[in-house]
Amino acid sequence: MSPGDAGCALGHGLIGALQHLPQGTRFAHCMTSCEISRQCGPVTAAAAGVGKEFLDVFLCKTFGFKENCDSAFQPQDLFDDAVGLLCPLS
Repeated sequence: MSPGDAGCALGHGLIGALQHLPQGTRFAHCMTSCEISRQCGPVTAAAAGVGKEFLDVFLCKTFGFKENCDSAFQPQDLFDDAVGLLCPLS
């Protein structure tokens, strides 16, 4: 996977989410954003965070999945994604 592509963001995003979700969703949002930023670049990480929110809206509206309806575009998630972009790049 090369920096800047969707595959990079998806791969590192899934790894980050699985590793950090047990510590809470806020921590997982931040650390997933951080991991994508480190491996794929901050622009890709920001796009992945927003893309995840649009995916939640799609799943909510298309299939009525309550979990996705509840998690779509929560201000705290967007804040935590942004904080993750500021993690050290080394």
